[in-house]
Parts: sequence; structure tokens; C-alpha cells
Amino acid sequence: MGFLRKAVAEGFIERGLPPFFIRIPEKLVQMYPGMRLGEVMEQNSHQLVSPFDLHHTLLHLLTLSRRESSMEDVQPIMEDRRSLFVSLADRNGTCENLNILSESCVCNTLTKSEPFPFDLDMKNIGGILEKKLNHLVESQGYSDKCEKWKVQKLIKNRLLRKTNSSLDILIRFRAKPGRAYFEVTAQVNIGKKTDSWKIKDFLRISTYGNEGVCIPVVTDLDKDMKGFCYCKNQTII
Repeated sequence: MGFLRKAVAEGFIERGLPPFFIRIPEKLVQMYPGMRLGEVMEQNSHQLVSPFDLHHTLLHLLTLSRRESSMEDVQPIMEDRRSLFVSLADRNGTCENLNILSESCVCNTLTKSEPFPFDLDMKNIGGILEKKLNHLVESQGYSDKCEKWKVQKLIKNRLLRKTNSSLDILIRFRAKPGRAYFEVTAQVNIGKKTDSWKIKDFLRISTYGNEGVCIPVVTDLDKDMKGFCYCKNQTII
């Protein structure tokens, strides 16, 4: 239960920006003084980066191991990725052009709680989430193996971002069978009814143990779906 409480309490920003550290060997700094690695890495620590940049950095490191320090050797050079050994200050990095999913984007996220600009029909929202979650299981062909979910309680609703026309709202809820906790981001067009909201990807934020044991792991999708299945006629230990 300790892990469960921690998972439910985990912050959206902390999950979207996990700690990431790079230690540059002093020998590398001495071998390539012109690259100003320490200075550049300090600058880049304040820039938006993605796993693609990390991959490109490793490619750059391989070229350095061959005594080649030119970025031209790091191929292919793409707009959405760049070596962290090179300054990113001139790159207009946004979640969209760096291929970061909107539900994982923390850009412009509100750091302080703000009230919603309208009343939320919480009962209606619970029904919508329940319908969408069950549709996710059915659309992947697992409805014959998995029980239907029933939303029990909305745990937390938080306003993440807002513009003049829309809001991004983070919703956490508990569902049964079992005591499963999920999180989802909804994009709300101001003035529209809740049934017109755009529900984005669901995330299982609690442990699920053997609940999805009836799904054989053949593909990556099978593995991902285990957290969204409570197997029928299954005794969960």
C-alpha cells in the first residue's frame, strides 16, 4: 500500500520531468577544449530536451571516440533532435516540434492551483471516463478476457493549462473491480458540453500485479494493456 499511495500522490510535473543527470569525464573536457562542454551542458540544462536528443548525443559520443569532433559526423541531423554537446539556445524547442505527446508536455503547465472557470458536472464526467476506458479495452480486442471497469470515485481534478479557447484538465480516479487508480488528461473547449471533451491517453498509476495475467505478452501493446485489464474468472493473489 505504501507504493500505491506514492503512485497516486505523484505529481504531473515530476513525472513529466524525471531527474536526468550527465557527468562529463574530465578527460573528455581536456581532449576537446574547443567544445566548451561544461558551459554548453550548463546552458542546455535550461532547455527543453527529449529522448531523441539523448540518442543523438550518444551518436556524437561515438564520433568523438574516433577522434572526430565535428557535428557534421553526427548523421542524420534532424530538426527534432540535436546532440546535447552542442548549444540548444538557438532551437525553438516546443513539445509539438520535438514530438513530445501533449499529455506528457509540461510546457506552460500551471504550477499553482487555479479554480475552473465553470462548474464541472462530476457525475457526467465519471460516466464519460468509464465509457472511454472500457472502449479502450474493447478496441484492442480484450473484452472477452477482461471485466468491464466501473468508476468509483474521482480523486483529483487539476487545471494544467489554459488558453482563451480551451483548458487541459488532469483527472485522477479510482475504478473497480479491485482498487485500480487511473489518470487521464482532458482537453476542454470552453463553452462546450462534457460529451464533446477530447479525452487523451489513460495512464495506470497504481500497481496491478497479476490482474492482467490472462493477456499473453506477444506484442508491446499486450504488455501495455496488462494494466488496463482485470481478468475474468481470475483469482487475484
